[in-house]
Amino acid sequence: MVALSAVRMSVKNRIIVSTLRDRDEWLPQLHEAAAAEDLLDLAREKDDELRNLGGRPDSREQRRAEVARELRRLLRTAAGDTELLARLVSEGRDAAWEEIGTNLAHKLVSRPENVDTASYRRDRDRHLRELITIDLENLRAGQTPEY
Repeated sequence: MVALSAVRMSVKNRIIVSTLRDRDEWLPQLHEAAAAEDLLDLAREKDDELRNLGGRPDSREQRRAEVARELRRLLRTAAGDTELLARLVSEGRDAAWEEIGTNLAHKLVSRPENVDTASYRRDRDRHLRELITIDLENLRAGQTPEY
């Protein structure tokens, strides 16, 4: 379902922002609650769609209404499915780590155009220390052992 992909992406983005920018503690249940709310928001959009369906009751509008009602039901059911919410958060977290890792690797391999400038040489050690003490520490703090 496209809605689940959208919620998974929302979870990924929320994890990145809360972890890196806000330095929040990793609490999966908060992300699960937010994912449930995202699903309920999508269900409410279907409520709005159903209210706005009007005009002649032709077969096309009837079919759209049937589809909207069924999607609304599925979204509300999904919002209460704790296993699904846990899976969305887990997949969102994996995607967040992949994106963070990719960006971090890019930072490590990309070189400034003028690496021999005085300012680069002067600031290089500070930038490396920041990478080690901030970026890598944030990554390590958010990881949970696989065993």
